[in-house]
Amino acid sequence: MYDNSEDSSPDQRSNSLAMQKPQRKNPIADAADLANRIRLLKFEHSRALKRIEETKDRIAEVINSRTRNAQDKQIREQWKQQQLKQEEELREKNRQLRQLKEDKMYQMQYELFNVKQRVGNRMRNAKEFIKRTIQQKSLDTRRENKKKRESILLGSKQANMRTKFLEEHKTQKAKSFYEHRIDYEDNHRFDLEKHIQDLETQERILLERVQRAQEIQREALEEFEQS
Repeated sequence: MYDNSEDSSPDQRSNSLAMQKPQRKNPIADAADLANRIRLLKFEHSRALKRIEETKDRIAEVINSRTRNAQDKQIREQWKQQQLKQEEELREKNRQLRQLKEDKMYQMQYELFNVKQRVGNRMRNAKEFIKRTIQQKSLDTRRENKKKRESILLGSKQANMRTKFLEEHKTQKAKSFYEHRIDYEDNHRFDLEKHIQDLETQERILLERVQRAQEIQREALEEFEQS
């Protein structure tokens, strides 16, 4: 809006102000009051600016807090997903270990069954061998008795000594063969049982390690969620 006072002379403006405003009784006091009011206004303005900055800071802090909370939530979710994945992997490993254990036990049982079957067959064969040996011995004995009778009839002492030597030699040979078979089967059975015990010990150690790893992961997850 155009101001006509700009076209007036300084004297005219002074006269106009003198006509509009009353004469101040105490200009010094008025100036002091005005200065105080200005100082108060500046203080209030400064305090208002400070409050504005504090409000901005609080808003920024809230935004940052929300951002951190969102990031923490995302990190926790990622951590949980990772833990779930690791737990699933551990469960799969445990399943594989159990399957491996079952396969090994089945294999051991199968081998043990075969060993027992072989031992039984060998025992039966040994018994058959002993039976045949005894039968052969009986036959040989009858033959030798016949020879003895013939030797007695002939009066040959040397023939009797030879017959006795042959009989003892055959008996000792059959006994030694049977004892060797029994010792061999016992040693084989002992070695197989010891091998099975070693496998069970290895399995128990692996299961303990897996359980300990699961406990450490659960403790880490609980500590992270409580932080």
